[in-house]
Amino acid sequence: MLTAAGEVVPISFSTNVMAAVVTGTVVLLVGVINVLVTLHQGRSTRKAAQLLADREQWWNRFTWAAEELFSPHEPRALVAISVLNSLAAVEWINQDDRVMIFNVFDVLNSDIDVEELEGASDGQG
Repeated sequence: MLTAAGEVVPISFSTNVMAAVVTGTVVLLVGVINVLVTLHQGRSTRKAAQLLADREQWWNRFTWAAEELFSPHEPRALVAISVLNSLAAVEWINQDDRVMIFNVFDVLNSDIDVEELEGASDGQG
């Protein structure tokens, strides 16, 4: 660097260069961390959205099967039993969902027992 008198003045690399290197490094690290956090949030958002969609579809299948389970058409009721068994085997459902399915089966078994008892008493009378 030249002064007004034409003298060469050495540039002080120690503080200026170090400040620039430190600043650049910090900016680079912040940028990399920002990208990593954004990628993680994107994955989390997609996973949550997929779980919500799966849960909604699970519920729609459950309500259909619960309604069809008591259908007078035996083939439909058999399909409903199969669907409920499959829904109970889904690994991400919680214990309350499984209990709900088992309770539906308990109601069905109670109805079958009542029908058998009524049929038995009608046949004896």
